Amino acid sequence: MLSVIIPAYNEESCIGQCLEALRKQDIREPFEVIIVDNASTDRTAEIAQSFAGKLSLRVIREEQKGRGMARKTGFSAAKGDILLSTDADCEPPSAWMRSLVEALRSNLSLGGVTTPFTFRDCGVVRNAILNLQWLLMAVYRLLWGHFWLNGSSFAIRREIYDQVGGFNPNANAQEDNELSNRVRRVGDIRCLRHPRMVTSGRRFQKTGLLKGLWAYFSSFVIVRLSRGKKRAELSDVR
Repeated sequence: MLSVIIPAYNEESCIGQCLEALRKQDIREPFEVIIVDNASTDRTAEIAQSFAGKLSLRVIREEQKGRGMARKTGFSAAKGDILLSTDADCEPPSAWMRSLVEALRSNLSLGGVTTPFTFRDCGVVRNAILNLQWLLMAVYRLLWGHFWLNGSSFAIRREIYDQVGGFNPNANAQEDNELSNRVRRVGDIRCLRHPRMVTSGRRFQKTGLLKGLWAYFSSFVIVRLSRGKKRAELSDVR
């Protein structure tokens, strides 16, 4: 069995599109979808529940806000032997699940499999710049010897996730990067060029491209230089 875990905080405008995309996955293997309602104050949980008859779906309430806590709650509740991570503002391509699962199962030495993003809503120029993320990931691998697991698009075996201790519940930024640093000690991380996860660039719409990029870069530097000992924060733009 497979599990797809989606943290969500005030995502009433996006969650329906994400779940509809999961309904259209090109995969025959049974899978469950776990929505972690991270103390939303809007109709996120209600909209998610409307898909209960269309997907094997569970909505879990987590009152402690934070990316790390929301992901950890969902991963802990998952029943699958392979765990897939995405976000509520993403629209997984139809081949997303199948591609990640097949890649993971074809090489038992892998610690995890991830993909880059395709940004969809930031305008022609900003989309073009942001969609060079795959190049950034390649440079990252050259510098640190491994890819990072994009929180919006990765798959990992349950036993590997448990072995490395899972997500840090106190992290509110770079929780996926911090997890990747532990995963790579027990297995390589593979990055598939395709299919790329379709995602929203709303942070860059609200803050501007440079300010948005700086927020991610500065949080990365804090976590990297402190080796995960210092807490990095990303402001919520939802």
